[in-house]
Amino acid sequence: MEHKHIITVGDDTYIVHMHLHDGFLGGAPSRAQADVYDSVRWEKVDGSASGHSYSSGSLGGHTHEELNDDCRKPFTMTVCWRGCWDERCYPGDTEYWDGEFAKMAAVEEVIKPMLRKMVCDVNELAQMND
Repeated sequence: MEHKHIITVGDDTYIVHMHLHDGFLGGAPSRAQADVYDSVRWEKVDGSASGHSYSSGSLGGHTHEELNDDCRKPFTMTVCWRGCWDERCYPGDTEYWDGEFAKMAAVEEVIKPMLRKMVCDVNELAQMND
């Protein structure tokens, strides 16, 4: 099951898709993953509606209502219980603007406990050692 969250850090907003991976040899899931996408917050001029759209990874400043291959994904984070917590980030781009790593680190600190909780909710060994 996938969970979708809107995370705001400073002036930046991200759409985060989180899900669990199956456990080793059919055991309880021990790894959660978060795919982090840039987003743009929008609001109608009359104030009747607002929301978030995915930022395009290509030039031109386009946005997308639905997730697709053109959506910009700065990074993916995984949290895994292997007798201790193993947390990793995987970059989604080959080039980053100045200051993006600091923003990514701030987002990581917000989503890390959420991912750990997802694992603990279904894995007794992780619950006992968190």
